[in-house]
Amino acid sequence: MKRGKKLIFLLAVLIVLTGVTSICLRLNPDDLDDEEEEGTVILSIDSGDVTEISWTIEGEQLEFMRSEDGWTYAKDSEFPVNTAALELVLSALNEITSSKTIEAVTDMSEYGLDAPAYIITVDETETYEILIGNETSMGGEYYLSIGDGNVYLVDSSVPESFSSDLYTLVQKETLPDMTEIQQFTIEGADCQMASVYTPN
Repeated sequence: MKRGKKLIFLLAVLIVLTGVTSICLRLNPDDLDDEEEEGTVILSIDSGDVTEISWTIEGEQLEFMRSEDGWTYAKDSEFPVNTAALELVLSALNEITSSKTIEAVTDMSEYGLDAPAYIITVDETETYEILIGNETSMGGEYYLSIGDGNVYLVDSSVPESFSSDLYTLVQKETLPDMTEIQQFTIEGADCQMASVYTPN
């Protein structure tokens, strides 16, 4: 008799645990499907195929062109472009995902896209124009347009990638290793001084 009661009790506990587990799985956001978690890919541009890119930041347009010799700044071909820094900017275009789509928008001004904070133009196999407008009221996401009539919500990594100004993209000169210097010369308007350094 006692054994029968014990089995009934264990069965009841098992049923309760099963029910609790089922409820937890329904409430756990980690069990959302991958598409909802990761968002929808709205634009994918192979950065290796980009031949020209320009963007406007604080009223200044930055434009770069790629040739066989690498990247050049359109306004000054002698400007030393930091290729690694520019490629990092381009990598933001490899896959732009959206957490929400607002379809068939008739008034872009509601989202700051009539006077966007960023205008990004990319020439690949075709030309793309990407507009980034206001930050959403909840924060952390921005309104974006790719010219198809819809407005997309994207995370802040997209505008942050294009917040670089010109001088964050300059290739800085590397100073020589001072321990290997054998001689240095200082020249001025009124004098010239040379010094010989002999390492120990």
